[in-house]
Amino acid sequence: ISSYRSAGGPGVRLDGALGSGNTISPFYDSLLVKVICKASSFGASVQKMQRALYEFHVRGVKTNIPFLENVFNHPAFLSGNATTSFIESNPELFDFGTQGSQES
Repeated sequence: ISSYRSAGGPGVRLDGALGSGNTISPFYDSLLVKVICKASSFGASVQKMQRALYEFHVRGVKTNIPFLENVFNHPAFLSGNATTSFIESNPELFDFGTQGSQES
């Protein structure tokens, strides 16, 4: 990991132990850090998670942050109507375009 800055703040919990200079094996567990957001409502929790994802800065290893941003901005997810087939039914979640990069 060449550069790492994590999110934080009230209601944002991180489970992980990473920092700049850490070496990630090609066989690494894809869960580098787990983010948990808590607020008084679903909408407030989603906003907190969107902010947390935006605050992350990770260079040197690919992340799934662009995918998660797509999930947390999708109308079906935001309406609370996401089901267990949500990801399979919405292949556009994997369209990251030119905004940002997988190396978040």
